[in-house]
Amino acid sequence: MAHNKVRQLLQDSDVLSIVSPWGLLQPNKDGSQSQFQVPALSRSSSTEVSKSHPISTVLRSYVSDYSIRVVATVRGEPGSDEVAGWLDRMRSDDQALAMNGMTIRYGGEAAKQHEIMQEVTRQLPKVLVFVVVSNYVVLLAAFRSLLIPIKAILMNLLSLAASFGILVWVFNEGHLGMEPSAIAIMIPVFIAGLVFGISMDYGVFMLSRIREIYIRTGDSDLAVQQGLASTGTLITSAAAILLAVTMPFAFAEVTGVRQLGIGITAAVFIDVTLIRLILIPALMKLMGRWNWWLPGQMK
Repeated sequence: MAHNKVRQLLQDSDVLSIVSPWGLLQPNKDGSQSQFQVPALSRSSSTEVSKSHPISTVLRSYVSDYSIRVVATVRGEPGSDEVAGWLDRMRSDDQALAMNGMTIRYGGEAAKQHEIMQEVTRQLPKVLVFVVVSNYVVLLAAFRSLLIPIKAILMNLLSLAASFGILVWVFNEGHLGMEPSAIAIMIPVFIAGLVFGISMDYGVFMLSRIREIYIRTGDSDLAVQQGLASTGTLITSAAAILLAVTMPFAFAEVTGVRQLGIGITAAVFIDVTLIRLILIPALMKLMGRWNWWLPGQMK
């Protein structure tokens, strides 16, 4: 069965080379079906060779009592959609072999990143629900408003979405002098946790001041105007310090560090300019007294 699997891999146009107990095998370079005659591997042939012989050492690294290791080099980078699609296709094809009692497992960096991506994707809905609900409850208790928490969460998600869009544009699509490459799997996770927390922090600074003024004056427009004026310098200074720390990461030689730097820098810059200084004040002015609406039984 392993013999047949190697033959199948040789016929795959995405496989560049295979290292196996049968040696180094490569498909034809013209893209046609491989014409290699893969010899059958005889167990007796490996036992006839002295255990100290180099050939025996090589065989032992690929053959054990109940398993055979095959190393395939495929087209594409680890973490790319191309390689992920190839792995999914292989696993689908392997289901027929599993019914015959043969188990095929995939390892290596590409399989590792693909499995991490699948697990992150599987757990993402649970994490999003927990983050949104917990933040909403805390903000509802703090600001005594049904609409303010919704607006704050949506604005935070907007800055995150913009940051991820910039990462895809720069790295996946290869702009600003970058070669097209996959985004490291954990980079969006790090950026999401850090940026969402920082954005919420900035939002609480500003909304707390606006609410204090609104409670004192009862004028929603005046509260937004004075609240933004009194907290704008504080938020801008805090963001400038963070940008000074994260911007150098964008010029690092390591791709993952560069992605982290650009992602955080873009998210924070968008948050403190377009969102905190323009979108949130504009929305609060349009909503007026509805910003602080809370049903009577919840007050």
